[in-house]
Amino acid sequence: VQHHHDDDWFHQTRVFNELILTFAIEIRDLLAPDDGFRPSFLGHILVELFLAAELIRHSADKIEVYYNVLNRVDRTKVEKLVGVIAGKPATHMSWFIERFIEVRFLFDYSDDERLIGRLNQIMQRVKLPPLPKSLMPFFEPARHQVAENINSLFFDNRNSALPH
Repeated sequence: VQHHHDDDWFHQTRVFNELILTFAIEIRDLLAPDDGFRPSFLGHILVELFLAAELIRHSADKIEVYYNVLNRVDRTKVEKLVGVIAGKPATHMSWFIERFIEVRFLFDYSDDERLIGRLNQIMQRVKLPPLPKSLMPFFEPARHQVAENINSLFFDNRNSALPH
């Protein structure tokens, strides 16, 4: 519940939305004509992924702690609890946690080649056309924009501290 509250707060910040718009326009100009919302969808996702990569870069030791803690979690208990909260069985949640730990995809966000692969997995899941590797030169300047705005992404004009 707290995650959803914080996520909602974050998505309403001015800088987050400005970066999405900036990225969407640049992506739109780099990709083949598209009648859908793929550029804005990508803009949104990339702000979040580049932010995660920047946080990992600044706290590499914490990401290792994160994965180690996840590795100690009782996956069966989590699966049962999620099923109770959701009101229906959380089939395969235990498998998903195991796979999440094994794959360690959070590290892929800082590598252009692996990132384009992860993005194309997302594109496939949401039934959007795959992204060309020609989009990769966009990543570095976009990463830099997120890094430059990292404080504003956590502190907007309405709040003086991170959400609770």
